[in-house]
Amino acid sequence: MSSETWNRTEAVIVAAALEPLDVASHLAAAAVVARLEWYPSTEHLLSVSLLTDAAGRVARNADGVLEPGPAAADLADALTEAFDVDVLMEGVPARRVAGEAAGAGEAGPGEGGAGEGG
Repeated sequence: MSSETWNRTEAVIVAAALEPLDVASHLAAAAVVARLEWYPSTEHLLSVSLLTDAAGRVARNADGVLEPGPAAADLADALTEAFDVDVLMEGVPARRVAGEAAGAGEAGPGEGGAGEGG
């Protein structure tokens, strides 16, 4: 049994069109422990709750035992690529807006960042 301490990390997946069951299948195939919430009235949003460790890695279910999996940022990138969505995750900078080239929306040094906006 793992002595790892896990924290709940919240994320939101934003997309023009989204199939929650496809996202659930993708996460299940990677053995990522997640809770998804989706409502037809906000069909472009999918709420995702994950368990993360102190190093920012998401929990995976390894035969009934939780173990550290990929970094939360890597999971966000994988979801962005797999579903052409924007993943907004606590502690992880947004990677891109759906349909925009990866990295195109990221600010470089001295170009602004968190806290700026309109």
